[in-house]
Amino acid sequence: HQIDYGIPVSAAQLAKQNGIETFMVISAMGANVKSSIFYNRTKGEMEEVVVEKGIENTYILRPALITGDRKEKRSGEKFAKGLFAFFNLLLIGPLKKYQSIRAEQIAQAMINLANSKFEQKIIQSDQIKELSKT
Repeated sequence: HQIDYGIPVSAAQLAKQNGIETFMVISAMGANVKSSIFYNRTKGEMEEVVVEKGIENTYILRPALITGDRKEKRSGEKFAKGLFAFFNLLLIGPLKKYQSIRAEQIAQAMINLANSKFEQKIIQSDQIKELSKT
């Protein structure tokens, strides 16, 4: 709870107190304060509080499964990544937002957001991929 809620909320508060005009946070696809899933509910609550801080350019990124190299190994995650690599080929059209996304794509999208004004505040995984290209 501290990592998914406390740290982002504290960072947003510090940003607000110090006059920072752009704040970005990585949330999760499915974030919703009314979710019955604890993780999604926690992320939804975090998003709500971050937005309430009133930072002018607040962006909430909601990636699907994040892929990339990690030092630590998670048992189910390796299987899920392989499964998602296969399913990415099938996830087209409106399902495209469920495709896995590389950590580098998220980082590049964040850089691009920081260097431009973007109307939309909640950015889904497929939109993150598009923003990483600009």
